[in-house]
This record gives sequence, structure tokens and C-alpha cells, in this order.
Amino acid sequence: PVHVKLPSVETETMKTDQGGKEDGSTAKMDATKLDLSPFDKCSTYQSTLKDESTFTTKPLWLPMYPSTIPEHVHKSLINPLTKTKAGGKSFYASMRGKLRHCIGQTQSVTCSNSHPTVEMNEGMPSSKSPNYSSKYIMAVRNPMTIIPSSANSKSIKYHGAVGQDTEDQWRSMRDTWFEKALNDWKNTIVTWKKTEYELGMYLVYEDLMDVEKGPETMKKLRTLLSAEGFNVAEEEDVACIWYNAIGKESLERHHKLHYDYEDYIPGYTTAQKEAMLKELSDMMKEYENDDALVDVLAMYKSDVEKNMRIDEVTAKEVNQS
Repeated sequence: PVHVKLPSVETETMKTDQGGKEDGSTAKMDATKLDLSPFDKCSTYQSTLKDESTFTTKPLWLPMYPSTIPEHVHKSLINPLTKTKAGGKSFYASMRGKLRHCIGQTQSVTCSNSHPTVEMNEGMPSSKSPNYSSKYIMAVRNPMTIIPSSANSKSIKYHGAVGQDTEDQWRSMRDTWFEKALNDWKNTIVTWKKTEYELGMYLVYEDLMDVEKGPETMKKLRTLLSAEGFNVAEEEDVACIWYNAIGKESLERHHKLHYDYEDYIPGYTTAQKEAMLKELSDMMKEYENDDALVDVLAMYKSDVEKNMRIDEVTAKEVNQS
């Protein structure tokens, strides 16, 4: 095992001159220095992965708004955490042209999916309950950042885009699909609450990207998976599994910009900001008995209130110019 003493975020001030744009589209850099040196030793960490030929465990659903947890990160977290070669699977992956729905000859731990945004076949996920754990893990991310990030991932995957969509592309997508995207984000959470499955935990993207909360989130996930009967890594290995899965570059970029790309920070109109705040407030009231969800929603609401970039340039104006 590689022992890592978790670092604290240093308060040393960094230079924040970004050569930014006058319209504020360049993000304000975080003025604290992120010390990742305690994780240097993680480069030597290796997990022994194996395919279990016989197993009695059942996978847990991992629903999310599309691209909340990138699939390569999902696998890089789950596989070493459970010592499996392919424990983290996608519901949409196919073999020889046939969808496997995460059930096959190798042990499955988590099954990522975007139901109901990308709807499953009729009767699912309920009809799959005999093959799955009674618990699910809900991955969540602030709608302010996941809506543009998800759209960008779609551009890369299906349209051959490289890097960040242009700001005009984002504005066009935002003004055409904002209401549907926000509703899809909400429905991902609401739909699974209405199934017969029981919530195991919320896997919060922002916590995973935090140097202190990330390893703690992984420990909570480890405890849940252990209780479900999976063979899990030693607790002292969890920090390195987390660090190697997320990666130094992603952690530094998120700490500095709180977004996936550096060209610009996607903005919203004032009306869209108000709509997002209302949706978050309404959900907090509707699910007031779900303390964990309310805490996450309150964090998102505060972030939107304080940090959302207002961009009143509409797609129509862009097209006219």
C-alpha cells in the first residue's frame, strides 16, 4: 500500500492576471495554490486487477445526466477500487453489435447510464431488478456547468470536435435547448427516486474534484461497495486510486477555473439564471426530507447565485452578426 497524507490547500496567493476578455468570459482564477505533492508517490501505485469467473454480487446502477462522470474516469475509479478489470461498465456498451446492459461473463460493479435523458427500453430499469442490486448511486453535477460540458462532450463524440465548442456554438445550444436540458437534469434525479431501487449514495462531481473531499468520497463509495459484497482495495490505497483516476491536470484546472475548458466560461442570460435558481429552490422544497440532496442543491444554488457569468448575447444576435 502507498500511504498518502492528504494535503491542505495552501493560502499562498497566485498571480491572477489572465489577459482576459472585457466581457468577463474568462474565469477568475482561484487565488490559492493547490499542493498536490503528497500524491507524487501515487505514480508507483499499481492495483492487481482480475476477472472473477464466479461471483454472487450484483451491479449497482449509476445513473447521471450525460457525461457527469466521464466514462474513462468512472472505470478508473471503480476498477482498482474493486480490483476488477471491467467492474465499471456502461449500459450502452455493446459486444459483437449486441447491447450487454452491463451483464456478462465478467463481474460488474457499477452500470453507468443516462436514463431517462437517454431512455432505456420499455420496462427498464425495473425489469432488470433481478439482475441488479437493490441500491443505486446517483452521480450529480451542478447544472450550471454540466449542461455546457455535456453538450461539449457530445460535439467531440459525435461531430469530431476538438477541445471546447466556440462560444457562438454554446450560445446557440443554450438558447435552443436550455429548458429541455434543465428539465432533463432534474428528471434524472426525480425519475430514479420513483423507482423501486434504494439510493445508496450521491456521487457528487464537485466533491470528486476536490483534493480533500475526493478521497473521503471514495472511502464512502468503498464502504458501500464492500457492504454489497465486492472485494475492495485497502483503505490506505483509496487516495492514490482517486488521484490517478482524476489526474493532476484535471485537478489543477478545476481548482483554478472550476470548469473543464480554459477558452471561456459558458454564460447564461439573466432569465436563464433565474429559471435555474427557481428549479433548484423548488427541488429543495420538494425533497426537503432528503438531507443529502438538499445539501447538494444548496451548494449548487449558492454557486449559481455568486458565480454564474451573465451573457445576454443571444444566438439570434450571433447569427445576425
